[in-house]
Amino acid sequence: MEFDHAFSAETYETAEVQINTGTGWNTISSLANTSANNNNTLTTPWVNGNVIDLNPYIGQANVQIRFYYNDGGQWAYGLAVDNIRVYTDAPINTSPLAGIDTQSTCNPFTWIDGNTYTASNSSATYTITGGAANGCDSTVTLDLTINSASIGADIQTACGPYTWIDGNTYTASNSSATFTIVGGAANGCDSLVTLDLTISNSVNGTDTQSACGSYAWIDGNTYTASNSSATFTIVGGAANGCDSLVTLDLTISNSVNGT
Repeated sequence: MEFDHAFSAETYETAEVQINTGTGWNTISSLANTSANNNNTLTTPWVNGNVIDLNPYIGQANVQIRFYYNDGGQWAYGLAVDNIRVYTDAPINTSPLAGIDTQSTCNPFTWIDGNTYTASNSSATYTITGGAANGCDSTVTLDLTINSASIGADIQTACGPYTWIDGNTYTASNSSATFTIVGGAANGCDSLVTLDLTISNSVNGTDTQSACGSYAWIDGNTYTASNSSATFTIVGGAANGCDSLVTLDLTISNSVNGT
């Protein structure tokens, strides 16, 4: 802070510069008597360019400064102050401040400019009037990444009814059912899965056999009479990987005795 002053005083008079930061007034400078003969004359000289360093008080929320004159209870002369100037030696940044607002989403995004973006964007800007800490404008650039949902197919084969992640049981091949896994993609977005299901049936076949007397079949049983009802399941035995259901068609002929 810089100022000029003129102070014509008797010994009982004082003039001070005081400061209050919220805890009361404190003297930071005592002003010198500028009148050589201590009288109130129009020739009392001025002291120009008094400087008080206020840097220790920068950043404090509430700072008050006053010029305090005390005539000591007498009818005295007085203090004159002029050309008060509070300034800084450091240059003041009056340029707008710039910043980046980085956003990532899986859906359309509505920004502070009121626009809704459906694709990634790194060029949109918005000015917040007086929004910077120095009181200047703040220019914000959007850095937006919009990720897409992940799409994939779940390929399955089954030899009978199949229960999928959607909770449904399918009894026939299906390539249209879909299911959304919320937040299931690697980028944090949803994962949309399409079912590609092939249901194959078990293969039925007949094992035709003929024997004289008895016949031991693949089921481990020995048959002594013709049989067309016995069955046996070969697990995974069909060409499509499903079970193979075999029905026995057995004809047993007896030996013929002659004379």
